[in-house]
Amino acid sequence: MITYQTMDYADIPAVISLGSLMHQESRYSQWPYDEDYCSDIADRVINEPYNFYSNIAKENNEILGMMFGMRTRPPFCKADIATDLLLYVHPEKRNGSMAVRLIKGYERWARYQNLSGIQIGVTTNINPERTAKFYNRLGYSYSGYLMTKD
Repeated sequence: MITYQTMDYADIPAVISLGSLMHQESRYSQWPYDEDYCSDIADRVINEPYNFYSNIAKENNEILGMMFGMRTRPPFCKADIATDLLLYVHPEKRNGSMAVRLIKGYERWARYQNLSGIQIGVTTNINPERTAKFYNRLGYSYSGYLMTKD
């Protein structure tokens, strides 16, 4: 049975481990994975629930999916919006409903916080076309592109 919950301190080591798997699979693998930095971010997410969203999916006490988001503002107004920090589901669990449930939790958090908008992106370059189609099916639409240059 898969359960969903807010991340707590006891979850940080497993979140960092799953984050390492995400890092290896992503375009970010060109840079070193910094566990201390990730732990600092996790600590901040836990300590600032007004500003940050966390949801982890566990099966048999193993974390197999996670989503983090945050409250932010566009550079030209004071409207608070939700933006994702990351969404990751273990490769062996990608054909189920885990990602949908994590995203629906993120959307509930944003509505509860009375945020003006919700955005989600694909910056890892993990299956970007497939992920974009998945987000479209959930009601999200394109609002730009992320371009990179090394």
